Amino acid sequence: MFKSEWKNILKHRMTMLTVAAMLLVPGLYGLFFLSAYWNPYGHTDRLSVAVVNSDAGTDYEGKRLDVGKDFVEGLKDNDSFKWVVSDKAAAMNGLSAGDYIMVIELPKDFSENASTLLNADPKKMNLDYYTNAGMGYSSAQIAKSAIKEVNEEIAKQVTQEYATTVFSSLSELVDGLKDADDGAKKLDDGAADLAEGSQKLKDNLKKLAASSVTFQEGVGDLKTGAGTLSAGIVSAASGAAQLNNGLGTLSGGAQKLDDGLGTLSGGAQKLDDGLGTLSGGAQKLDDGLGSLSGGARKLDDGLGTLQTGAGGLQTGAAKLDQGLTQLKTGADTLSGGSQKLESGAEQLNQGLGQSNAGLQQLQEQLTPFTAGMEQLNEAVQGLGGQASAAAEQLGAAQQQLQQKAAGIKQQQEAVASYIQGSATIPDADKQQLLSLMAAGAGGSGEAAAAAEGASPSQLEQSLGQLDKLASSVAQLNEGSQRIQSAVGQLAEGQSRLVQGSSDLLDGQKELTAGLGTLSGKLGEAEAGSKQLAEGAATLAGGAGQLKDGSASLVSGAEQLKNGSSTLVGGADQLKSGASTLVSGADQLKAGSSTLVSGTDRLKDGSQSLVGGLGQLKTGGGQLVSGLGKLGGATGELRDGADQLADGSVTLDNGVGDLKEGTNELYTSLADGVKEAGDVSSDDKTYDMFAEPTEVKHVDVNHDITEYGEGLAPYMMTIALFAGALMFSSVYPLKTPQIRPRSGWAWFLSKFSVILFMAVLQAAILDAVLIGIVGLHVQSLWHFYAITFVLSLTFLSLLFLLFAALGKVGQFIAFLILLAQIGGSAGTFPKVLTPAFFQAINPYLPATYGIRALREAVSLGNDWGYFWTQLAHVGAFGAVFLVLALLVFLFSSKRIKTGIEEEQGLTPSTV
Repeated sequence: MFKSEWKNILKHRMTMLTVAAMLLVPGLYGLFFLSAYWNPYGHTDRLSVAVVNSDAGTDYEGKRLDVGKDFVEGLKDNDSFKWVVSDKAAAMNGLSAGDYIMVIELPKDFSENASTLLNADPKKMNLDYYTNAGMGYSSAQIAKSAIKEVNEEIAKQVTQEYATTVFSSLSELVDGLKDADDGAKKLDDGAADLAEGSQKLKDNLKKLAASSVTFQEGVGDLKTGAGTLSAGIVSAASGAAQLNNGLGTLSGGAQKLDDGLGTLSGGAQKLDDGLGTLSGGAQKLDDGLGSLSGGARKLDDGLGTLQTGAGGLQTGAAKLDQGLTQLKTGADTLSGGSQKLESGAEQLNQGLGQSNAGLQQLQEQLTPFTAGMEQLNEAVQGLGGQASAAAEQLGAAQQQLQQKAAGIKQQQEAVASYIQGSATIPDADKQQLLSLMAAGAGGSGEAAAAAEGASPSQLEQSLGQLDKLASSVAQLNEGSQRIQSAVGQLAEGQSRLVQGSSDLLDGQKELTAGLGTLSGKLGEAEAGSKQLAEGAATLAGGAGQLKDGSASLVSGAEQLKNGSSTLVGGADQLKSGASTLVSGADQLKAGSSTLVSGTDRLKDGSQSLVGGLGQLKTGGGQLVSGLGKLGGATGELRDGADQLADGSVTLDNGVGDLKEGTNELYTSLADGVKEAGDVSSDDKTYDMFAEPTEVKHVDVNHDITEYGEGLAPYMMTIALFAGALMFSSVYPLKTPQIRPRSGWAWFLSKFSVILFMAVLQAAILDAVLIGIVGLHVQSLWHFYAITFVLSLTFLSLLFLLFAALGKVGQFIAFLILLAQIGGSAGTFPKVLTPAFFQAINPYLPATYGIRALREAVSLGNDWGYFWTQLAHVGAFGAVFLVLALLVFLFSSKRIKTGIEEEQGLTPSTV
């Protein structure tokens, strides 16, 4: 059986090509999948990120702070992404369209909030970003990771800015301390001067206390003289009041004179203005009458032209009336012809509808004919396959073939009869359709004759005839389909013609209706033209009357023009006399104003004199009273001087303490200046503040640099299972090539093919990944060992399922593939998957295969662990093979008892 199995593969070219194609499936799967996702994170510079800089900047510590602008400038040196600076509207539109994976917006108050770090209530810098996960979830995740880096970069930039500011302020602080040290030195010097001045103050205050007695005696003499001065001031105040009353009377008379002269000046000015207006109006009247005379002449000329045009209008109206009468007669004739055309279009539309219905009947009759041809073709093809497996069913197949041939012949005759009698199918198309049907009828006749003369003993000869029969039936089937296609195209064209005829009929109806409307409107136009002719005659008569009246208008306008010239001369003389009157009135007004002003100043001076004497009188009394109080206070002054003398002693002691404190302040500030000056800063200091830690990554095993390298174990496992699944769907994993001698022989013949597939599928997959994709492995032979065992295990599983359950087994294998995709923990750690997948994880061969592949590809530090995982995979494969062997042993036993023969499961010779 082993020899027969391989002889069947090598003998049939199609089987060899199928097996060869299945060998390439895992390699192609791994090639296309891993090469597509080999290094996506290495090409993030192709991903476009829009940056919207709305930051307005701010002033901080006397400097301009533009965090947003600096950030955008820094992006020029950042090739992590393809940065695009844009406005917000364009950026959001691009995000919705998928042009950008992310939009980063720096708000208007970005720099302003950054400047509040040292405030009592600092504000955070809001960094807004937008993603569109619906356009690509992985891109959105990459964008979320990238925004963290962007945020850290901005934080670093702000920290550097603050470090620079702080150290700059520290430098300023050192300068300030130096200034404070200088000031403290001056303060110390001033304290020494203060001590010296305090001593002088103490000596002088003692002198003040001694002089206060002499001061008290002088105050008494001053009080006596102040009483005499107060009496003289009272007499002067009485005389000043009388002078003030006389000046008030003089000021009132001067004001009345000034008011009267103001009224005279205003009236003269109004008279002058009115005469100016009169002169200007007379001039305008003269100019207007000149224009009136010229306009009257133009009116007379225009009325002559109007009279001539009215005559021409009357003649044209008569011609228009005659033309409208002829046009209405032609429109009535056209309307009658349109109605006849509409009747013909309706008849055409009805004929096309009948033709279209006939074509639809032809299509309905061709449908069962075509279906019968397809059934016959399928029956002939199936008959060829069944003849090699069951010769005893020949009689039934003969009868079936004859029945199909007879049915097709009847359908052919019915279709041919319809085609010959149809008046809607062109003659050229009829000949082509009948020729195709005749060729198909010949093939079906040969098939029926060949089937009728066959017998079980002539099976080998019939197989050859069946091939010819299959070819004839295929041609017949093709011809029937071409007939059906041609009729379908004809029916489609007929339907379009019917639609066009309907549109023509609708348009003709609209034309008929429009012509009726046109005829009615032409009648209305004819009546209007008659009214126009009557109006033109009336217009001509009125124009003649207007021409006569315009001559009188021209004569009267010339007389008015002569009178207006005389009026203009008299108005100019009145205007000259009024100007002289205004000039004299203005001179009188100026003199009276001067008089009023002088009297007002005299009155104001008198009032000031009266008020000053009153204040002097009051002040004299207050002076006398104050000197009395001063005499009583001199005693208190003497007591205060004594107290000041005592306080100066205390002040002198405090100044000594101040001197000691200023000296200590000066010394401390000098030490602080020295220590602050020792602090230095540069770019390294600022970077240390902004980024005090440095992250170092050390992989304890092989460092995976490509995304595809980490994904390879998972994808290889799925690729090998997919190759096994596809192979089981195209190759008979149970059907023997000859009758099996034993279950062992049957099993081993099929297992030899599976073993061959496992060896080559694994080898091709490994070669593709290492040689083409560029996968690096820790141990080449460990790598091949696990891929071979995985391939053999998956093929053994499909071997078992197909042998035991047939097509149902293939479906179960597909479900197992889905379970391994989700439950083998190939992409994410097992704890991140749902509970169901965590539960089935230990029972999946792919779980242990992926672990072993990771050790061989990227780890390579625990080969004991590798062999443990490989043993698990091998154990699965051994169990599958043992169960498959039991299935073959049982199936072989059933064949021997004849059970499978009764169910038509005997082996074929294909």
